[in-house]
Amino acid sequence: MMKRNSEKKPNAGSQTWLTGSIRETMKKHLKIFTELILSNGDQTTVFLVTSKEHTIHPGSCILLYENGSDEASCFTPPSEPACPVIEQISGHSVVLKVSPACPGTEELRLLYKMKEEKDWKSQSVLQSHDTVTLTDLSPDTEYEMKYAAMGKLKYTIHSDVIHLRVIDKKLIDAKDSVLETLSLIENKCSELMENNSAVTFSAIHRKIQDMMKYCQTYKQDLHNRIKSMIQSIQACEKDISALTDLLQAHEESPFNKSDLTEWLTVKEKELKEVDVILQQLRDSGAEVNNNLDSFLLDTSIKNLVCYTFSSLDLPDDLLSDQEHFLNPQMMKRNSEKKPNAGSQTWLTGSIRETMKKHLKIFKELILSNGDQTTVFLIASKEHTIHPGSCILLYENGSDEASCFTPPSEPACPVIEQISGHSVVLKVSPACPATEELRLLYKMKEEKDWKSQSVLQSHDTVTLTDLSPDTEYEMKYAAMGKLNYTVHSDVIRVTTHTTNIREVHCLFMKTH
Repeated sequence: MMKRNSEKKPNAGSQTWLTGSIRETMKKHLKIFTELILSNGDQTTVFLVTSKEHTIHPGSCILLYENGSDEASCFTPPSEPACPVIEQISGHSVVLKVSPACPGTEELRLLYKMKEEKDWKSQSVLQSHDTVTLTDLSPDTEYEMKYAAMGKLKYTIHSDVIHLRVIDKKLIDAKDSVLETLSLIENKCSELMENNSAVTFSAIHRKIQDMMKYCQTYKQDLHNRIKSMIQSIQACEKDISALTDLLQAHEESPFNKSDLTEWLTVKEKELKEVDVILQQLRDSGAEVNNNLDSFLLDTSIKNLVCYTFSSLDLPDDLLSDQEHFLNPQMMKRNSEKKPNAGSQTWLTGSIRETMKKHLKIFKELILSNGDQTTVFLIASKEHTIHPGSCILLYENGSDEASCFTPPSEPACPVIEQISGHSVVLKVSPACPATEELRLLYKMKEEKDWKSQSVLQSHDTVTLTDLSPDTEYEMKYAAMGKLNYTVHSDVIRVTTHTTNIREVHCLFMKTH
């Protein structure tokens, strides 16, 4: 008989088809075959054990004669599918990404149930789709889910189980509202930085810019923490109370909605007031210049007068709290938390009146000092003694500023004696801001006033050039620095050839 192979093989007696890998394959087939028997108990499916050479499948295989066919095929179970991946959770629904079907798969299903339930619900998944949506989930409930691939004879393989919790929509809405508020604050700050006063004064611009920067930093950090927290809750790694606690901590932070909106309201109010004053100052001829030294070094300038916003640079309590909150290692200026930090403002009613008063004085100084040796500027410099505003005066080329103080309004002169062509009047003493005193007088029908100097050491003044039987108007004037003058009310005096006198007091301002 002719040998298949004339070459002698070593150890031919010890050769076997039962290798380690074949043994594992046979065990695998045994497991599958047993499971098929269990899942197909009806009499239409018969299970047999046979022997037949099949070199492509050494060791064993499961041959399937399907639907009465005489032709057998090797049964191939589906591959174990990957776990479904959570893509989106919205309200009571969840969208899961699923893996594509392998060649041995005839049907795909997503199985799910509440953790405490025994029976699984299922939803069919089209093999052409890569996502599946469940819409009947309950909030604040832990679910178990797995992906199932079903092959021939309903042989099914499941993925590992994943755990998922649906978060109540109200809590998700609360989270969205927090982040939306922070975004709105950022946008509003961006708008306010374009405001005329914010562009003009770096102190205002810096505070608004800091608020926007702090909100951006906090929002990004909060967004990341919420995202991580939600993922952990959805994966049932953390309880839903963790998100509730995080949102509560936000409400107690210096980035809560109430403080932020109050802060913006206050800043808008402050900006509006500063805008109005700034525009009037510019209309009067004053200019904004942040380079004060260039004016102080100019030898052609004798006097430099600055309308100074003195509270724009004051520390902001809410910004300080926010900075410390974002950088806990920083030393806080004041460890005591101030209530309603967002609503605190330097612009009180009395300060507003002071600023209006200074505006009036400043405009009058511009009108009475038209020469080029006196320059009028608008500036911002913190000055806690004079909150709101003050008028700083650099006098006679000095580098040292003093707060300009106008003279007090003097009292009306009082008639002491009228004698023919002369009148003796008693006058009030000068206030500290007064540099010169004058008595102004004119005939009632005249327009131009005459004046007579009054020595500050005297308490009376005598007019000797008056006409008899004539009505005169008189007022007392106190002149301060830069010729700023304040007048008393006007009185009327009628002279006679005799010593009879007639005096009328008019309560009208002629400033």
